[in-house]
Amino acid sequence: MKIKLILCLFTLIFAGGYWYYDTNRYTMPDTIDVTSWALNHIQQQLLAVNKPVMVQDIQKAYDYLIHKDVVYFKIRNGKITYQVPGEYLTKITYFKVMHYVLTKFANQKRLKDNDFLVVYRDCADTLSLPPELEHVPLFVFAKNTANQRNFPELLIVDSFTLKSWCEIYDDLTKGLKDYPWEKRANKLFWRGKTTDSVDDTTIRLNSPRVTLVKFTKQYPDRYDARLTKILSNDSAQIKEIKKLYGETVPFATIREHLPFKYQITLDGVTATYPGYIWRMGSGCVNIKQESTNVQWFNSLFQENVHYLPVAHNLSNLDTVLTKAQSRDYEMKEMAMRARHVVEQELTSSKVFGYFVELLNAYAAKII
Repeated sequence: MKIKLILCLFTLIFAGGYWYYDTNRYTMPDTIDVTSWALNHIQQQLLAVNKPVMVQDIQKAYDYLIHKDVVYFKIRNGKITYQVPGEYLTKITYFKVMHYVLTKFANQKRLKDNDFLVVYRDCADTLSLPPELEHVPLFVFAKNTANQRNFPELLIVDSFTLKSWCEIYDDLTKGLKDYPWEKRANKLFWRGKTTDSVDDTTIRLNSPRVTLVKFTKQYPDRYDARLTKILSNDSAQIKEIKKLYGETVPFATIREHLPFKYQITLDGVTATYPGYIWRMGSGCVNIKQESTNVQWFNSLFQENVHYLPVAHNLSNLDTVLTKAQSRDYEMKEMAMRARHVVEQELTSSKVFGYFVELLNAYAAKII
């Protein structure tokens, strides 16, 4: 009897501890701030919402997209409610972080009453609305500017950035002191999965991510790029890739990227988050793959000013990298310019400030 009692008590303590961890693990800034750039950017985005949005139309749009991984959030008097197409969606990071952050800000009375739809996919490229609902916006983490939707896409801060940006920003700030430019290795460092392949059944051997790993085998003095996971159901292909380019390696923390002068931002399924934003604040030079996928902060950074552009298929990557390595002082200045933008516009308080201001500005469109 005593053993059963002890086991029950242990189970309750464990469950309670897990609940506390699960619901209190996302760090948020003590204060939030909104810059003039953010305010202007938000207003520019909302120009796409060119007429008032009725609550019943938002409900109709959700019902139309019921099987498309779209969540309907409602804010009323500081309380959050939601509709989801299936409970499976409430178990994933996309949802859990967004719900947690919304609840915190709503409880603090920072968020106005609102109704909005959030796409819980990497993009909204497969979605459309009927003509009578084309004025209803969907909030997305990234959008493909080459594929215009028939509804407004409003760029919101993605869940992965909301979850970890406070810790990442602090870690990057410490990293600038621990790894000044002169002490960093003159190489390009990258770790990642094969998420830029068409699907999870086979891998395109000429995909940018696999191509990058090939450079490491060809030029080990300039590259340290390895795959952490090969997303394929073809065991023979996995074996072939490992034979050609080496075994997969463990995931590398952001901190483990900082001893190197050069980073690279590659698309995955769409844009990468928080991969792009942290690289711009890392004190490294970011080589960014040309892409039509954009995130909410993209317009803050200009090619050849804050980062080095490279062809989408990486055909000119080695030329770009070797040229950069021969212009060390200029590259150091570029890395510092990018970091300065992050310090001015993308601190933790300002990222969360953008998130709140965007939702509140949108709320004024609801009738």
